Amino acid sequence: MKRPAIPYGYKIENGVAAPHPEESERLRQFFTYYVYYDKSVAEAASLAEIWMTNESCRRMLTNPVYLGTDYYPQLITPDLMEKAKQAMAEKRKGYVGRKGSKLNPIPVQTQFTFIPREGPETNRASWLYGCIQPI
Repeated sequence: MKRPAIPYGYKIENGVAAPHPEESERLRQFFTYYVYYDKSVAEAASLAEIWMTNESCRRMLTNPVYLGTDYYPQLITPDLMEKAKQAMAEKRKGYVGRKGSKLNPIPVQTQFTFIPREGPETNRASWLYGCIQPI
């Protein structure tokens, strides 16, 4: 059975979730840099010394666990969480993506030429034709 992941900023002591002293402070700094200093996710994480992927940090900005649950204590105020969500929406609004990313594709024109294959595997449909792409 897979052990459930503990959200960043918490630790489990004697079966009870408690704020991790250093990680919870870094989490608050991360939110502060992102919301009030208008830093990117990567910059805010770096300044707060959180070494995670950008996608993991982005999920932390919207994770409702940090507002407190029956098991996890509150680490972030609802006001700060709401400001983080608004800042994320504003920053993503004008994003067009990097050159060649999925958000801003570069059109590629290709022409494929199919040629019959020869050899012992010619009875399989996937081997009947090969595909070459001219350079």
